[in-house]
Amino acid sequence: MVFPRLPVLLAVALLATAPLAQANVSFGVSGSNVSLTVDADISFTATGTESMFLRFVFEDVFAAAPGQSHFNPLGNNIGLLRNGAAITGVQADSLWGSFNAVLGEIDGNDFTITFFGNNGITVGDTVTLTKGMALTSVPGALLPTLLPQSVMMVGNGGNRLAAPVPLSAVPEPTTALLALLGLGVVGAAAARRRA
Repeated sequence: MVFPRLPVLLAVALLATAPLAQANVSFGVSGSNVSLTVDADISFTATGTESMFLRFVFEDVFAAAPGQSHFNPLGNNIGLLRNGAAITGVQADSLWGSFNAVLGEIDGNDFTITFFGNNGITVGDTVTLTKGMALTSVPGALLPTLLPQSVMMVGNGGNRLAAPVPLSAVPEPTTALLALLGLGVVGAAAARRRA
């Protein structure tokens, strides 16, 4: 006896048990330093105002706080937009590993990138962290051990300036391919049955 729904059930089971891969943010080691890669724009709606410091907090990337704090960017092409336009005169000023103590919405397990300069952010503005890569002065030994589940925009004292944005997770490419193959088998079986 043939079970025509078996390929469908197999495809659904494969998707349900698929390992997840982070789609927006990843950390790596370039040379002997940690790099931060944002591979898709991330947008926030400002709920507060900030004139000079915008920090983007990648939450819970260290399983245990390594007790380090301020680092500098060695290179950065991650950009910053306000309402779709580049903010002139604003540049990545610092990158932070975990803080030794809690500071507002930033805690010891987070990693942040800071943009310094007159940004003029007001309530209701759309602020976009654009895709790119930042090479940090963070030594490779302090590579974050977890993928961030969300990113938040905060001000100088760690005060929240936008709701956290969840970082999307997508199935691994091989899992998606297997699911499509399963659906193709279902389609072929249905066409054969009609014939």
